[in-house]
Amino acid sequence: MKTTLSYGAALELVNAIERNKFNMIPSDGVWINIACCLKQFGESGRSLFHRVSCFQKKYDPQKVNNLYSAVLGSSIQSPSLLYMVDLAEKIYTSESIKKIREEILKEEFNQSFQSINYN
Repeated sequence: MKTTLSYGAALELVNAIERNKFNMIPSDGVWINIACCLKQFGESGRSLFHRVSCFQKKYDPQKVNNLYSAVLGSSIQSPSLLYMVDLAEKIYTSESIKKIREEILKEEFNQSFQSINYN
């Protein structure tokens, strides 16, 4: 699991998605990738995944749970949260999303720098 700041950034992103009622899921492939992004937060990511998924026309809480459980139990590596930020920016323009992008980039740089220093 990544740092609290990463979860904070994910939470801010999901809050921005909710505020703007963004439908972030144009296809099943994107839906799976979003689940994979949130997998890094373990069970805490499940509620975020529901919050992002609920703007789909055919939102089904059971299907959301099933997909998240499958991804959580898999060996699929979690892509960066930047995947979700990039997706949101492609569909919608929002100043809050740009700020979240900057925060995630800064954090990922710091984590990379720390891993270089400690290894």
